[in-house]
Amino acid sequence: DVNPGLFIQGSNNNINNLIFDNEMPHFIKKINKFQISKYNITEYQFLQFIKNNCYYNKKLWSIEGLRWLIETKIELPLYWIKEDNNYYKIINGIKYSIETDLPIINISYYEADAYCNWKNGRLPTESEYEYITTNMGTTIYPWGNKKINDEYCNINYKKYISSVSEYKKGNNKLGISNLLGNIWEWCSDFIYPYDGFKRDPVYREMSY
Repeated sequence: DVNPGLFIQGSNNNINNLIFDNEMPHFIKKINKFQISKYNITEYQFLQFIKNNCYYNKKLWSIEGLRWLIETKIELPLYWIKEDNNYYKIINGIKYSIETDLPIINISYYEADAYCNWKNGRLPTESEYEYITTNMGTTIYPWGNKKINDEYCNINYKKYISSVSEYKKGNNKLGISNLLGNIWEWCSDFIYPYDGFKRDPVYREMSY
């Protein structure tokens, strides 16, 4: 459980940190109590979603998700295959097991959303995610205020993605792991600019 509270979401322009225009200006945000998994969803966990025929369970998918399924005819995550009733992923031409504690990657928003519905959960909002990443607005990073480096998170991808149980020093104060680095994570929000947003001319095409 994550307790409710107020925190400052976003950033102000600070020459000492790399901050993009879509993170500004900051504002006060109220967060209600919510629950979140301690670890990223793993390949093994997502495999159970597949084995339970969840790609064919219409009740788990949004209207947009069902339309996407019909159009793409997707039945497995990208790079995954089924062979002799077993499942694998193919990376650079090499076949790997997916019964691992590596975080699931290369899935769409619709697949992530359907998985959450299967587990009677939901994707976090961007505000909730930033709230726990900054320890309810009290620190810069999940582990505190020490500068980001390879000791705390898989930020430079020296060995591809890492297990969800690695980088324990990078956990936040609630023990939630891998909040920074390793993978990109889906949130439930649409990507809209903050109130008072001003486009940085250096990054205008990216911001657009």
